[in-house]
This record gives sequence, C-alpha cells and structure tokens, in this order.
Amino acid sequence: MWNYGAEQVFVRASSNIPLFSEGPHYFAVDFPKYRRVTHETEYLGLFSAAGPHHKALCEASVYYLYSGQALERIKRFDNEAKVIVMPRNPVDLVYSPHSQLLYSCNEDEKDFAKAWQTAGRASERSAPPQAMPGSQGAAVRGGRQAREAM
Repeated sequence: MWNYGAEQVFVRASSNIPLFSEGPHYFAVDFPKYRRVTHETEYLGLFSAAGPHHKALCEASVYYLYSGQALERIKRFDNEAKVIVMPRNPVDLVYSPHSQLLYSCNEDEKDFAKAWQTAGRASERSAPPQAMPGSQGAAVRGGRQAREAM
C-alpha cells in the first residue's frame, strides 16, 4: 500500500475531457464509443504536466471496470500500475448507469423500474437504433451484478 500526500499525486489533465465526468478510456478498446483517447502519444500527453515531485499519476476511466480487455492492457502498458476501485452503494449505483445509458442513447426506457423489470429480456425490449451492440439492459445487469457481489 502506498501512502502519498495529495501534492504527490498528479491527476491527468486535458482541456477537452472533463476531469471526472469522462475519463480517456484509452485501455477500454472494447468500448470504442467511450474512448476519448485512442493513441498512446495522446494518452501520455495527458500526464505531460506532471513534475518530478509527483509519485503517482492517475486518471478516472469508469468503463475499465466493464471492459474485458482494459486490465490486461493496463498491465502490459505498466506492469507496476495500481488500479483503485471505489465502489458505491449498489442501490445508489444502479440509477447512475441507467441515466448514463439514457444520455448516451443506449437505453430508451426512461422509467428505471420498467427498465429493471425487463432487463435481459430481449423479446420484451429493444435497444434504441443508435445503441452500441450488446448495450441493452447494461445498467441494470451491472447493478444486479454489484448487488449480488455484496
């Protein structure tokens, strides 16, 4: 476990990616719609303002948690990288991805309770035409997985 003061941690900087609302998702190659950074030089550029006093560099890309490839790609990029996961209460958690999926047009059911009840039952629902393949019901599936893990 490392113990650094806030002044020793550099949080990635970018003028075109809001700090915590959207991470670069560079390593989540299986989520192309959410990748804000696709080239290594651009990714490294996010940390170019870090100084020698910074002991840790970090970024916050939440879709790494859903990605089937991100963790392996992070490990290949830096074998000593640390991944920090800060989970929320599962009851609170399920509303957030549902809202995100509505915002990104990957969900068309605005009523959370209805979306929860029909999640995973493709015969009853269809994803919006502009949705990412396989995204139908993703918010509630993720919420159920989080609830079952608790």
